[in-house]
Amino acid sequence: MNKKLYVKVMTTVALLGACALPAHATTAFTDIGNFYAKDAILELAESGILNGKGNGKFDPAGHIERQDFAIILARALGLDLSVSPAAATFQDVPQTNYAYNAVEAAVKAGLIHGYGNGVFGNGNDLSRQDLAVILVRALGVDAAGKAADLKFSDVASISGYAKDAVAAAVELGLISGYPNGTFKPDGGAQRQEVASLTSKFIETLDTLKGGDSSPDMKPSEGDSDASKQPETTPAPIGTDSGGGTLIAGHGNSSSGGSGSNRPDTTAPTVTVVSASPVKIGQAVAVKSSEAGYVYLVPAVGKPLTKADLDALVTAGAASRADVATAGSTAEISTPGLAEGDYKVYAVDAAGNVSAPSAPVSLIAAQELTLHIAPAEGAAFFLNSGLLPEQAAVTISSGDSSESEGAEYSYNERNIKELLQVKRGETVGSFEYDLEKGAFNVIAPSTNAVIATVTLSTYSDLVSIIQSSDGIIIIPAEEATENTEASLFFNVWENGFVLGSQELKITFDETPPTVTGSTYNEDGTITLTFSEDLSVTPDLGGITLDYSASGDFTNEDTKHLNSSGDYTVTMLSRHEFKIELNPSTAAYLKLHSPGRFRIVAIGGWDFARNPVKLSEPVFIDIPGEFL
Repeated sequence: MNKKLYVKVMTTVALLGACALPAHATTAFTDIGNFYAKDAILELAESGILNGKGNGKFDPAGHIERQDFAIILARALGLDLSVSPAAATFQDVPQTNYAYNAVEAAVKAGLIHGYGNGVFGNGNDLSRQDLAVILVRALGVDAAGKAADLKFSDVASISGYAKDAVAAAVELGLISGYPNGTFKPDGGAQRQEVASLTSKFIETLDTLKGGDSSPDMKPSEGDSDASKQPETTPAPIGTDSGGGTLIAGHGNSSSGGSGSNRPDTTAPTVTVVSASPVKIGQAVAVKSSEAGYVYLVPAVGKPLTKADLDALVTAGAASRADVATAGSTAEISTPGLAEGDYKVYAVDAAGNVSAPSAPVSLIAAQELTLHIAPAEGAAFFLNSGLLPEQAAVTISSGDSSESEGAEYSYNERNIKELLQVKRGETVGSFEYDLEKGAFNVIAPSTNAVIATVTLSTYSDLVSIIQSSDGIIIIPAEEATENTEASLFFNVWENGFVLGSQELKITFDETPPTVTGSTYNEDGTITLTFSEDLSVTPDLGGITLDYSASGDFTNEDTKHLNSSGDYTVTMLSRHEFKIELNPSTAAYLKLHSPGRFRIVAIGGWDFARNPVKLSEPVFIDIPGEFL
């Protein structure tokens, strides 16, 4: 540290009488034996700078609060604590407060300016980064640009206004990080830590007395003349992150020692961009006139300080976002917040708190629900009796499987046939995401991804494979119709599983058969099958013959053509009706009674088993009906 800096520091120290420390008898604390700052605590206690908490306790690991640090500063700098002003400077430090005289003495000496709105921050913890800022400013060090030297793993968590000062404090040896490479800027400064740093600060002053020019730090701007006369009173340095100025020096709140000596006491303004109400889970967009932070807090409260706002965030009742540049839009997250009215506050780098915004209401977003679709229940079939490439089923989000106007395909299923995800009454659509190997659920109104669906199974006889087209489900050859297995559709939102829907797998290797055939009074034929068919039989064709004699070897056998002699109507998946056209019906009347014969049916079931006719199906026409 150079002599110009020494002149500045010693000017302040001499003015405030920092070296005239009172002598006290040796103080014994029973709870500091294993703490690193034991010697510093005892030294400062003997000097009357630090006090314990009674009953021989110092509470070295406890956090130091702002009013207590004001007392330490006042004592360390030898301020007159005998004067008790008639009017309080701060609304939260009245005359009845134990730190009143120390706070007021510091105000009179120009050391403390509070939050700029009549609030000191009584009861709020002093953070580690603010402690570093205060000490560096007290030394009048020009810390501009020092932030580039920071190596802490959580450097991004150090507030912008404090980074240069933290780096300078580390270089000066006033403060250090933790063994795991972190600095923990927002962590409360411990009582033993303040004792250690106060002791190091005094040692630095002693070094300056000896003219030591290290470490290599530049003085603040405006000190080119070492013989420059000091000001009659020390100039305030601005505010810490909580907004309170705790020690005198030079510079503004961002440089740690350079620039204007006038503190920033102008509060920012804040505007809510989002339209109210806002659904919980969506961000509230706001703008602040200054860089810093914005807070979304319950409207019923009246927070006065940044510490009050941070306490609400810590308690989970509020949310905070950074404002990178003045006028830019910041988004405050809302997950975890309760329904109700909220207000937004902005805090600038100097800790000034804005007036609250107009109320913005948070309402509960309708929960996502999932159901097997359609409403009557979907079915999923596997056929391990097929060749592996034929037995595989691809679940996709495309239009290749059953949809409007499309027939069912065993090998290609659309997830919308199997699952339905709704928010309220709105049904989400699906989009396969190859990178995730999952399906995104899309809100139709905004096209935004609102959830993700993954597939799983607990069966060793079913494999799930991701592909470029979708999720492939493959049965093992060992699976039988007695195998029990299920697919599970897991719906995720914000990294958490909202729920899981089970869809049982039906293993089927048995071909469907005709279990009933009837000739009806209206001249139609009804066919009943052993199980549901996936397509109408006429798609594969029905070989329908008629013989008046019932002997299909005779010349009276007539082959009926599905393209003109009859039509097939589906009564249900397992029951079909063959309706003769008028000309065919007239022919039968002329050649009756008789018999129908069916020797082939082209349909198949949902497991891709074709209809099996071991023997022809004969259907007699009763004579009395003709």
